[in-house]
Amino acid sequence: MSARALAASVAPGHLQRASALTDFSGSRDIAVSEEIGSLLPWPRLRRGATICLAAKAASGTTSLLLALMAQLSRSGAWCALIGASSVSAVAAQQAGVSLSRLAFVETAERDRETAAGALLNGIDLVAVHITSEVPSQMPRRLMAKARKRGNILVPFGPGAQSWPNTDVSWSVEKTTWHGLNRGRGMLRHCELHVRARMHGRDRYGTVWPYGRAPGVAETRDVHGRRTASVTSLPSRKVKALRSG
Repeated sequence: MSARALAASVAPGHLQRASALTDFSGSRDIAVSEEIGSLLPWPRLRRGATICLAAKAASGTTSLLLALMAQLSRSGAWCALIGASSVSAVAAQQAGVSLSRLAFVETAERDRETAAGALLNGIDLVAVHITSEVPSQMPRRLMAKARKRGNILVPFGPGAQSWPNTDVSWSVEKTTWHGLNRGRGMLRHCELHVRARMHGRDRYGTVWPYGRAPGVAETRDVHGRRTASVTSLPSRKVKALRSG
């Protein structure tokens, strides 16, 4: 079904939120983990909010989005991911997203506003992949729809940096993988150092979308954030050559 056909097939007056069929709370605020909560301007995630995920770092933005979706889907909320064909169901499941409450919607970028507007009628969290500068009226219309319906709108990707007037903007400043042990092992745990900008101020936090690495010695960087870097194999090789 095309985005336009999807929009034409729904009548907001006759729709209810998908999560109303589950035990997901209908309250104004949604409980989240301490990691996610530290990146919000409120103690709990507020319905009708817009969270922008700007792709400043080379990686980590998708993992941060999946961590947010995992929080909501495990509580009974429904999520939709529009225009992100590179995101696999396996990655979503490993991040803890309930696949039974996640919809993947593939559509051309010119039709993503139409698809998002239709899905905001009944899906609790709608994430829209933005790869280029957004049309001037698109953010205003979609944010107004999210506020009216009490759902969460999440523009993400390279083009999301131009999205104006969001409640909070997240950017992954650094991504650190853990799992290598003296040059052997597998990368299993991802540590995201995130900057949250809200009301003109910055706040920093750390998110582990695939579970916290056990036994990792923690230090703090200049911003007071916890860090725990893993020395890469190339770095070990260079160090060994220099010492030899």
